[in-house]
Amino acid sequence: MKTHLSPLTAAVLAAFVAPAANSQEASTGAPVRADDVTGRDPHAPLQDLIGTTVRLASPKPRDPEPDPGRGAAAPAPGGAQSAITRIVLDADDGTIDWVVIGTAAWLGLPERHVAVPRDALRGTTSATDEKRREFVLDATTERLATQPAFEDEGLAKRGLAALVNEAREAWQRSGGRVDETASPLLAESIRPAPVHARDGRFGAIHEVFSDDRGRRARFVIVRSEGTNWLMPFAALRWTPGDDEARWVIDRPAAALRESGIRYEKPADCLIDPKAAEAAQAAFARSARTSR
Repeated sequence: MKTHLSPLTAAVLAAFVAPAANSQEASTGAPVRADDVTGRDPHAPLQDLIGTTVRLASPKPRDPEPDPGRGAAAPAPGGAQSAITRIVLDADDGTIDWVVIGTAAWLGLPERHVAVPRDALRGTTSATDEKRREFVLDATTERLATQPAFEDEGLAKRGLAALVNEAREAWQRSGGRVDETASPLLAESIRPAPVHARDGRFGAIHEVFSDDRGRRARFVIVRSEGTNWLMPFAALRWTPGDDEARWVIDRPAAALRESGIRYEKPADCLIDPKAAEAAQAAFARSARTSR
């Protein structure tokens, strides 16, 4: 049974539909421009990206057919989907460079996780729920089959930087382009990691907010002695250590409390725009935010 949208809803969706929408199957939802779905709230909890549905774009006509004799995977079945299980961002600027997804639904093999560039994902609205965001991955099953595994065992033995570099090289060999991640960091490591001021421990990361397009970490909430402080992600520096990894803010704790912005969730959004502006201004002289 077809769903009939109101004229207003149809007009709003049409404003976001990409010019290439006709090349996508209806099962992928309504593809939007490369900057993804923009919601009513300009911020979203970073962890909300975990579990977001990912569908594979239909293979383009010019893509060669997989060769079963060489072990290539068969084309993905219609409607098959995966989901984001991990996020890798650049600790220096908060850019989300990679996401980790499972490939079992597309490759017809036991579950195997691989890292794919965030830029290879295009935002869509769900075919069944226009308020729910999904992603379409611009890749063929053949390309996914050549991506190296991204699993806990490899992380423990070789480290995150090695796995990310390996994923980047494999993606480029298959014809893609992706920039190097200077300081790769798993999003799951961000909280509740401790936060240190110039003169000692200040608190811990309580929450991380990305932009609503899921492309960059923008703000963090640091909880210190029962108070939540709103700070730009760029004001913190990730400092790995043998004993304890931590976030560092190059200011005395007293100064942070004196000029900091207390976080209180508004009724209609995650961050009050004036509070976001004030938090940015409070760290305007920071060398990190002036890049």
